[in-house]
Amino acid sequence: LFAVGVNPVRLLVPVLAFSTFLFFASISISLFFLPRAKAEVRQYLRELGERRLAQGIPEARFFEVSKGLILFTNKSRKDGKKLKGVFIWDSRRKKSPSMIYAQKGWIVPSNNGRSIQLRLENGVTSRIKKDYSSGEVFSFDEYVIRIGFKEVEPQLGRGGTGTMELIRMAHHKDIPQKKKRRIISELQMRFSQPLGTVFLCLLGPPLGIFFGRSGISTGIFLGISAFFSYYVLITFTKNLYELGVVGSSLVLWIPNIAAAMGGQIGRAH
Repeated sequence: LFAVGVNPVRLLVPVLAFSTFLFFASISISLFFLPRAKAEVRQYLRELGERRLAQGIPEARFFEVSKGLILFTNKSRKDGKKLKGVFIWDSRRKKSPSMIYAQKGWIVPSNNGRSIQLRLENGVTSRIKKDYSSGEVFSFDEYVIRIGFKEVEPQLGRGGTGTMELIRMAHHKDIPQKKKRRIISELQMRFSQPLGTVFLCLLGPPLGIFFGRSGISTGIFLGISAFFSYYVLITFTKNLYELGVVGSSLVLWIPNIAAAMGGQIGRAH
């Protein structure tokens, strides 16, 4: 089209329209649909673990009941609901993980169907602090572990937290600085990455015009290189900010600035 005399500015019009459409689609996914999808997936995996546990525990196998909770039993009867010789590794409390040994155990669904109880008898549990500075060991006649209690809202990662909730958390004074950096990083990425679609799309016409005579493969190669360079910059700047190497969150916008400068250079040529 450029070779037959079409003005380069006119070539940018359909590309700009397409990139604008991609921007609005991307920001809708980033701000609303993706966090919701991650939260739903987390909830689904949680419920799947509950159903697996309700079906019984296989014997002589390490069975991950839920994240941070691993169970092993020497023998199981009554469809895996009556256990004998039980070992449990419970690291759901990261600051004080515990090991539990019990002679017997039963899986008991609750009446309301919202939780599952693992009842243990005649055992010992040992707990130790994360820094190994101290620990404790005590025996028990009966010990109950409640799993998948749905009245308690499951902990969502920053990816599964809603955008408005992230904004509220970012302004909360009591959140530790390290966690706040991760929240701000996630929040700004939800806005900066959709904007990157516009800049990367606008690189197309300059690459097509400038490298038209040298063949389409050159333009394709540079386009793919631009995409991977953008992705590497995103990862690099994100790590710089979250690790505290750079104090300002503006570093997260460097990939978009670099992509915009690349488009300007391409249009200048």
